Amino acid sequence: MYLGFRYTKINKKGYYLKLNNNGMFEVVNFLELAEAFREYITSEFENLLELKGVSYNEFINEYYAKRPIRNGNYCRDYLSEDFELTPANLHHILMKIDYNYMVANKRKSIIEFIKQEHFEETIDSIGNFALQKPLFYKRISKNEFLAFNQPFFDLKTNDSVFDFWLVKAESENMFLKNKLNRKDLTDLRLGFDLERDIELYNDKITCANNG
Repeated sequence: MYLGFRYTKINKKGYYLKLNNNGMFEVVNFLELAEAFREYITSEFENLLELKGVSYNEFINEYYAKRPIRNGNYCRDYLSEDFELTPANLHHILMKIDYNYMVANKRKSIIEFIKQEHFEETIDSIGNFALQKPLFYKRISKNEFLAFNQPFFDLKTNDSVFDFWLVKAESENMFLKNKLNRKDLTDLRLGFDLERDIELYNDKITCANNG
């Protein structure tokens, strides 16, 4: 009887897990497991053959006196028996518990997206966005460009923060080699998130195509 709970080790550290409504496991506190077990016994008490002849009050008093569900090797071994996370679920969990994994994965995803969308890559040598940091851009109309830049990029952290801009300029050289007026530079989304903000990007592409 797992009640949707399991136990596993990720990068040598142990975690209690619970299956969510989407069929994915989430990291939970051990107390959530203990509470779920108690609630199950309470709701199913009359149907449990093992407890026939025992009153609910007797059981609950004994339950709290002996604490049968304990955070120890027996519980962990039982919940980890014949259990292995799928690659998709391991990724799902690592994105929440491992900051370095999350940062690297987010940066990889957005870089792949930028390349797929045929952005040009350069370095901001003027400081219109972030001086000497990566800049990606593409023309979407006669005098408009979309741009992504990495304001906190360096070789040590390789940060995943990307800002998303709309640039008004007659040519690439106008904003790659010259300082822009603020009216020609619109921050569409600082801290662009690919999942959250993809519609914002698509809207700008659609408007440009229809214009």
